[in-house]
Amino acid sequence: MKTRMNIALLMITVCVFAFGILLHAQDSKKPAEEEANQTLETKIKELIGELGAQDFEARQTAINKLIEIGEPSLTLLRKTQKESEDPEVLMNIKHIIAKIEVLLPVKNMAKNWSISKEPGLWYYFSGRGKEEGVIYSMTKDDKYNKEDVLRMEDIVIMNLMDMLTVFTATSFCRIDENLPIIYGKTDIKLGDVSRSVEYWPEKDKMKVIIKANGKEEGSEAIPIGTNNIYVFNTLARYVTLLPFQKGYSAAVDFLKMGTPDPVMTVNISYVDKGKITVGKDEITAHKFKFESKNMASAFFWVNEKRLLVKLHSEDELDLILVSKEEAGKKLAELKEKLSEKAGQEK
Repeated sequence: MKTRMNIALLMITVCVFAFGILLHAQDSKKPAEEEANQTLETKIKELIGELGAQDFEARQTAINKLIEIGEPSLTLLRKTQKESEDPEVLMNIKHIIAKIEVLLPVKNMAKNWSISKEPGLWYYFSGRGKEEGVIYSMTKDDKYNKEDVLRMEDIVIMNLMDMLTVFTATSFCRIDENLPIIYGKTDIKLGDVSRSVEYWPEKDKMKVIIKANGKEEGSEAIPIGTNNIYVFNTLARYVTLLPFQKGYSAAVDFLKMGTPDPVMTVNISYVDKGKITVGKDEITAHKFKFESKNMASAFFWVNEKRLLVKLHSEDELDLILVSKEEAGKKLAELKEKLSEKAGQEK
């Protein structure tokens, strides 16, 4: 039973990858916005002009400000990169572009989520023998200790040891370039037993408390250094906004509790663009690969609207985006299977 529990809990950890977010439609620019853009363009040109300055502090200030401006400066930076012959300027531009491209996904993430009206997304998953279920995933603006945050919530309803079981994974994240976790919690309801795992950062450690039926069973302080640490439901949201660009890759640290080495590094890389089948439809999607030495590799497909539409892991877990109606049908089928199983055992 312990082995089956470990397998099921591992699957749930992977399942909270499920989710997606919508891109918002941009409003037409107003005159005031156009004027602001012209002012910003002038500022960017001035800063780029400082990248070859003799004074070190002037160069460093320009570098930091261009990184802070981010995406709007990329066009002029790349233009200067093609035209300039100054080695110092070219070196600084290469550094700035690399920094902006690393931070860009999370900046876009915060911008898109803060105005998204998406009520939530549904997924169906199956694999590893009897395990199957549905996931409801949503992201919305919220408050935590009076601070504006992003609330990410994934509700997993599945067959675990022939019982209908509900898992809820919730993360509150500060809205900035690193999307740091302020507080997270996973609740598990299995029969008469309720378990929860709570976690939050304290200085250079992640504090973790495990409870059973409301009573503390144990705690741990996991060293995380100064790195930003993701958990799976935040990391999965991160991938949907990575560049659709050949050769792109990134390495991020994430927390995988309940393992000998709880802080792991996952390498994310863009694979290619192609046609895949989702339900009855053939769609265009972008494929990413997740690799880590401590877990099976997984592939994620993100569509042109930047929704996660499909997942396949090499340890035989499959997940696919479905409609609310399809999710309800799958859940009804699962309940019927479990009811029949219970009847046969009586």
